[in-house]
Amino acid sequence: TLTDAGGRFVACNPAFAAMWGGRRESAGIAEYSADWTGYHVAPGTARDGRPYANDEWPLARALQHGEVVRDERVDVVRPDGVRARLSLAAAPVRDGAGALVGAVVTAVDVTERERLLAAVETERARLAGLFERAPAVMAIYSGPEHVVTYVNPTWERTVGKPGAVGRPFREVFPE
Repeated sequence: TLTDAGGRFVACNPAFAAMWGGRRESAGIAEYSADWTGYHVAPGTARDGRPYANDEWPLARALQHGEVVRDERVDVVRPDGVRARLSLAAAPVRDGAGALVGAVVTAVDVTERERLLAAVETERARLAGLFERAPAVMAIYSGPEHVVTYVNPTWERTVGKPGAVGRPFREVFPE
């Protein structure tokens, strides 16, 4: 989407419009938070979950400060009430003399990707816990050299080869 120097939309592609529930018009930066509902996504910081103010949106920062914003995650509420997570990028647009004439913003819906990544991490943690608590000797080896990449506590107690992780099998067991 492309704006003029005041932040009013002058061009909007269909994919961006669909992401926001149809083509959206804006009177400019002062209306951004009235036109869109968005929340900061910054885990572990004071910004986590706080609503965006008009001047905090990536597009507003590109227009007001010349900031180039890349991959800023924003939780949004679409006009139909559906919540989604977007990755926003914004940059100022300047004419040949360097004067600000507008800004461009892109949005990628990363809702499903982040949901899948969270599910993979949950499963990875579950399997790691099973591996750690297994009463059997367990190790993971990788590559043609069979480098020891992980051993469980039972392996360490039973095999008695400290410092095996990161070393090839033949080096750990030269006998």
